[in-house]
Amino acid sequence: MPVPIHPDATRLLAALAKGSQALMQGRFWGDGVDALLGEIGRASGASRVWIFQLLELQKEVVVQDYVFEWAAEPRYRQLTHKRFRFFSSVFSDPIYRRMVEERQRGVSQRFIIDHMAPGSLRDNLESQSIRSMVTVPIMVDGCWWGTLGIDDCERPLDWEGAGIEALVVAAELITSTLYRHQLASRRRQFELFQQVAECGPGKST
Repeated sequence: MPVPIHPDATRLLAALAKGSQALMQGRFWGDGVDALLGEIGRASGASRVWIFQLLELQKEVVVQDYVFEWAAEPRYRQLTHKRFRFFSSVFSDPIYRRMVEERQRGVSQRFIIDHMAPGSLRDNLESQSIRSMVTVPIMVDGCWWGTLGIDDCERPLDWEGAGIEALVVAAELITSTLYRHQLASRRRQFELFQQVAECGPGKST
């Protein structure tokens, strides 16, 4: 069994610095997120960096959408696959159920697929040729909004210590960007409301 390797923490910190600058300077918040994912992907040497957004959480199923992705090569890209758009996952695997419960509490997870117990979650990851994966919940107002994840299809990458701490910081940067986006949207709505009110009936000149 291959010995797990670890991401370069120094390169990841440099990637966070560049990515946070892109988040602050990007004209559109989505462009900044794409830039951050790219910096993390190149620094870690991973195959994919992605974000799932939580749409609905039911008793036996979770509904998500694949909203952002950086891929090292076209063969790793999954954002355009129909199976990952507005997809539902049933809690048939106890490992997956526990993973979802932990994400609701803001707990990060890391997997080396060869070390996982048999089950539908392992089967699903192996069907995507994933050898290792790490996920970090994106929390907004204390609730699970979505998930930042990294897949490596070539190496058993172990995201412990400084590596996973860097990803937690990345998730927090994304959360702050979501807050700014929400505030900007509310401000534009208020400005539009004011314009409509000023042009409404009864306005005298």
